[in-house]
Amino acid sequence: MTKPEIYELYALRYAHLDTSRAHTFLGGVAQDAPLKMDYYIWLARSANHTVLIDTGFSEVTAQRRGRQWERCPMESLNLLGVDSATVRDLVVTHLHYDHAGNLAKLPAATLYLQKREMAFATSRCMSVEHISLGGIFEAEDVCAVVRSNFEGRVRFLEGDHEIVPGIQAHLVGGHTPGMQMVSVNTARGCVVLMSDAAHLYENIEKQLPFYITHDVADMVAGWRKALILAGCSSRVVPGHDPLVAELYPTLNGDASLGIAALHEQPRRNPLPPMGEILARMPRLA
Repeated sequence: MTKPEIYELYALRYAHLDTSRAHTFLGGVAQDAPLKMDYYIWLARSANHTVLIDTGFSEVTAQRRGRQWERCPMESLNLLGVDSATVRDLVVTHLHYDHAGNLAKLPAATLYLQKREMAFATSRCMSVEHISLGGIFEAEDVCAVVRSNFEGRVRFLEGDHEIVPGIQAHLVGGHTPGMQMVSVNTARGCVVLMSDAAHLYENIEKQLPFYITHDVADMVAGWRKALILAGCSSRVVPGHDPLVAELYPTLNGDASLGIAALHEQPRRNPLPPMGEILARMPRLA
């Protein structure tokens, strides 16, 4: 067995959204209040491998969807000394607009995507807004993946899969049928990037599903899986929580860059201990 490598791991914020709790949690909440969500992509790199996780969206998409744009996520890669045109390994956690855009800027990348995600995004469900989860797929992004497949650059996964030594994709479903998380071996242990398996720490702590959900049972089971994979609640990272940028050390100590070092310890653990969370969480899978 190949020895897992140790990676630096970064969350790169590129946009945000001012929304509300009523428009965030499934079924609404008893008391509404403002809520902010951040948009990230992630980069893992070691001496031998550089792996990008998700690709964000474009400024045009941000304007059309009313998102507050900060910078092109591919420009954020440049701040880490990475040219998007040279990236070889790209994990696409799912095909929603905020995770699967900008593929034209990654011409050399091999995409790792769950087979069932591609099947869903190209199925008859896309013509029905409620079934396709509110029109949150961008047709052009999905078509870009189809074109990449014709070029031989897509590897369709069926379940959990090692991407490179020390980085694994984990199928969970829930948010979409082919939703996958990514675990990364770092100096502080296994860090699990949940992407949209959990948008916010609060989803996990209070067991409040995000309002865009394909299968609630799979989503809840995904929270349990993430905690068990990480082995510690301080090593799970949700996909859209502003606390990520606040709690982790920032690149060069400059918070304005929006780049958080997830391979370093957070200033505090935003979640209760893992055992406490699991004890309150139903076993659904």
